[in-house]
Amino acid sequence: MEPSPGLTRGQVNKVGNFIRRSLTKWLDNDNIVSVGIAKKMIEGLVLNESSVCFSVIEKKDIEDLSPDEVIPDSFSFGNFTLRTDVVEGRLPTTSRASQVAVANDNPRTQLRNPIQPGISIGSLGTNMNTGTIGSIVYKNNVPHLISNFHVLGERATRVIQPGGLDSLRNSYHEIGSVVRADKDLDCSLSTIAYRGIDRKVYGFEQDVIACDIGDVSIGDEVVKSGRRTKITYGVVMCIKAIVKKRGGGKLINQFLIGVHPDFIPPFCEISSEYDSGSGWIKVKDGRPTGTILGINTGGDPSDVDSDCSKEFAVATEMKAIAKKFKITIKPS
Repeated sequence: MEPSPGLTRGQVNKVGNFIRRSLTKWLDNDNIVSVGIAKKMIEGLVLNESSVCFSVIEKKDIEDLSPDEVIPDSFSFGNFTLRTDVVEGRLPTTSRASQVAVANDNPRTQLRNPIQPGISIGSLGTNMNTGTIGSIVYKNNVPHLISNFHVLGERATRVIQPGGLDSLRNSYHEIGSVVRADKDLDCSLSTIAYRGIDRKVYGFEQDVIACDIGDVSIGDEVVKSGRRTKITYGVVMCIKAIVKKRGGGKLINQFLIGVHPDFIPPFCEISSEYDSGSGWIKVKDGRPTGTILGINTGGDPSDVDSDCSKEFAVATEMKAIAKKFKITIKPS
């Protein structure tokens, strides 16, 4: 399977590097949300052709744009050229900080020993953010956990399970601290102490264990297990993307996921607040595999969509995280 129509993996990486190095400036435009590789669309028809796709809040007529706002018709990459595309989208949102501690009977939000991917996690600090454990990973053959930077925070931040939203007031249970963090990947790596570990992703009927890190391709079917929306399925729509963050800054090495037509969730929500950090697992023949592709970083800001075509999630490539933090998905 080609990673994107008509492109080899090497060509996809070449375009991805170009997007990250040369097109980031386009995110300074208030109307542009993201830039990545996606299938070309013409009048609603999806072509089997790769494009450099610009997602905008609102499409505008060319006469309403200044010369430096006009997106080129195409980009050349030596021995191949990609046309551009412009589609309407929305600025992704991430988990919000918890302001009031609550308790409920959702097993994902309770103190758990052993800990495992798919359950509540958070950090001690000003915001007391809450999200989801994405995966158990290994650094120097020692188990650690992965979640988002906006959930766990900077290096030396104390990590709690469950997260602050799910902890009884003044009863926070530390399980480790952040040892690596990267804002541009929206990812943090934490030690694990005082608890056992279970590599199985919580919530699936069968055992789902991430034992491989895969390359992301357009059309990949994926599934995640999150604190709030639980098990949801999607299809990768866009790869090698740079995405604007609410409040400023950008995310790199992102991919965008739409609703899977065979697994439509309530209100079309495949990702919502507090799902941040969930691991997206590749699906084959309708069943989760052991290949993890990325870590959820955010999604569509609307909690309810009557049109599932507008719903999306955003994730960081797991391969980029593994390279940055020098981690593996299983012990050696």
